[in-house]
Amino acid sequence: MLSATDEMATKERGAVYIIITASVLIFFMLTSGCGFFGVISEKGAKASDELLRDSIWAMCNATPVGAVKRKFNTPDLVSAYDTICSSQAKLPVNTDL
Repeated sequence: MLSATDEMATKERGAVYIIITASVLIFFMLTSGCGFFGVISEKGAKASDELLRDSIWAMCNATPVGAVKRKFNTPDLVSAYDTICSSQAKLPVNTDL
């Protein structure tokens, strides 16, 4: 049977082992995934660009006229809507889908 000090030393060694193992695993995970995170951010940016383009298209081409008139009901808002929708035709279309 282990004495109280031997049990404490065994628990401390176990805790140190767990901390070192976790640190090594985290280090390898962080250093080996750098390329992967670059791919994720690149695809995320592309998805955001496509979402914005599709949202502008939907606002300008698929929204009922009544909804547009209710939402853009001041001269400043009408001007903003006209500016966005007139430039909507100039947005690049992604054919890589």
